[in-house]
Amino acid sequence: MDEAAGAAMGGDESTAATGAKAKGGATVKQFLTRLLGLRVELQQLVFATFQATLDALIASAIKEGKYDAGVGDIVATSIGKTSDEVVWTDPVSRSVTRLIMLEVISRIYA
Repeated sequence: MDEAAGAAMGGDESTAATGAKAKGGATVKQFLTRLLGLRVELQQLVFATFQATLDALIASAIKEGKYDAGVGDIVATSIGKTSDEVVWTDPVSRSVTRLIMLEVISRIYA
């Protein structure tokens, strides 16, 4: 990215999602507003660079076994619980953590 683009977006220091102002930088809101003020071609370059960086980080995390895809939907024709076991009980609150095993049956249509 060229110097003009960096300057237009509020400097090289970023702020966290809090919107707090970094020393010499801009808030997240200011950054996004300035990003929208760039030429479309430059916006596309910024987003393409961001996407390439994110894809590389995800690929690296997957390779290292550190990637967590988060919560996802289980799509199946049938889902059944095969076991339900308490694996830990909090001594203070008595809250339990359970390990629930599921049988997932999916049909593949050709």
